[in-house]
Amino acid sequence: MCGIVAVSGVGGSTGACVEGLRRLQYRGYDSYGFAWARQGCIDRLRSLEALDDLVEILPEAPAALGHTRWATHGGVTLANCHPHLAEGDRFALAHNGIVENYQALQHEAEGVPADESDTRVIVRLLAAELSRGTDRGTAVRAVCGRLRGRNTVVVLFDDGELFGYRHGSPLVLGDGGEMVFLASDALSFAPRTRRCFLVPDKALVRIRGTGIAVSGEGNNAIALRWEDAGFEDDDFGKDGHPHFMIKEVMEQWRTIPQQATLTRDALDGLCS
Repeated sequence: MCGIVAVSGVGGSTGACVEGLRRLQYRGYDSYGFAWARQGCIDRLRSLEALDDLVEILPEAPAALGHTRWATHGGVTLANCHPHLAEGDRFALAHNGIVENYQALQHEAEGVPADESDTRVIVRLLAAELSRGTDRGTAVRAVCGRLRGRNTVVVLFDDGELFGYRHGSPLVLGDGGEMVFLASDALSFAPRTRRCFLVPDKALVRIRGTGIAVSGEGNNAIALRWEDAGFEDDDFGKDGHPHFMIKEVMEQWRTIPQQATLTRDALDGLCS
């Protein structure tokens, strides 16, 4: 499954974004990408290589967005890597999920070839909505509300403002004081903070600097009730295993409560 990490703050956002995305490698991926906003411009780096091989040469920026992708619609190509840029580089967009009605929406998203990914349709629809003068938050909510299926979207604008909309796929906020996070998993920002807030379904998040606002359906404000993430910083590692799948298999015993564990004799008795 895909992974998203967005970071905004006083400084170090790009490095924190790279670090956070590395911590989501357990989800698997076939490509990755980063976008960052500084001085009114958005730059981007995308790759089909292993994230472990990334040379951290990204410049520092006050806001950054990273994504790991498992291809669903559209092939494993550099053109289909997230984040996607809108025409004129006004915003970058990353998406988790599958737009079940993307073929119908393609007819309204001018310039999207039939073989491109469903995420490109979201980019085109959002750009069209913004071109009509719709404010950013309203535009993101309106476009995401038209997507069928479980789809979570995060958008980075060229002035560093971030918006996120959760529908189905998890999205969690992290409060690191001088740095805030919006990610698929709180493990991504574990070294920075354990203070987290699970974004409710169909809620819109707006981040500017370290300021956060969350609103639900009807644009009603949602109070942020921070909780402790409840994990240790080293929970994300492979623990000596060659890859995360083997680690998950070997850790299955932890998911069974001790009082529910069967002994071999008890199991033999059930099978006799």
